[in-house]
Amino acid sequence: MGKREVASLACKILGLYTIVDAVTVIARVIFFMATTRNNSSNPSFFMNQEILNIVSFVLLGIFGLVLWLVSDKLAKIMVSDSWVKPDSSQGSFTIQEIQSVAISTLGLYFLGTAIPKFTSSMFNLARIQGEIDRVVHSGIIVPLVESLIQLLLGLVLFLGARGIAGMLKQLRQAGVKDPKDYE
Repeated sequence: MGKREVASLACKILGLYTIVDAVTVIARVIFFMATTRNNSSNPSFFMNQEILNIVSFVLLGIFGLVLWLVSDKLAKIMVSDSWVKPDSSQGSFTIQEIQSVAISTLGLYFLGTAIPKFTSSMFNLARIQGEIDRVVHSGIIVPLVESLIQLLLGLVLFLGARGIAGMLKQLRQAGVKDPKDYE
């Protein structure tokens, strides 16, 4: 199995995980709808929550499908052209290559889990727009900032995985004159 095929497989597994996660979200939506229908002291609040949960389901499902469908293109981003040999014999992976694929996959995971959180926070912020006291005291800012940081971290991990793996390699080799001396 080639290096890009392994990276593509990692994307497909993450896509499948995300789709399964979306199914659990829709199960929560159905449970929420079933338990709140008869207990509606504030129907607009419950309707907003249902919409928000459905949007989270849709976003997770779409993200999972996109990961599955474009896994080969993502693998090309994850695995450098210099790592892929022109002939059919791919050879073995180096530690740096494995780390790069793992870090990229982790970045995609962070992106996938942050998108519904960010959407939910933006939806809640838009719902109480103009009421600065309610925004500050309702706890909307913290999840919004948290999801933004998670989105940025996911992007940095996905797009900078090779650099991070190279930095880890440099840290491992720092100060070591001959690695065989320590074996």
